[in-house]
Amino acid sequence: MVLSGALRVGAGSDAVTVGAGDFVHVPEQAPGVVEALEDTTVVCVSVSAH
Repeated sequence: MVLSGALRVGAGSDAVTVGAGDFVHVPEQAPGVVEALEDTTVVCVSVSAH
């Protein structure tokens, strides 16, 4: 979850921009990058496979 700021997630035409209040799910081994577009605070929760 993005608490403040903005991120660009993905690659090329599939990239999306997310901001404060947005939830983001990036699947394991997904291609692309995560880029902070400004000072950004996020909460990252990683859950291992069951």
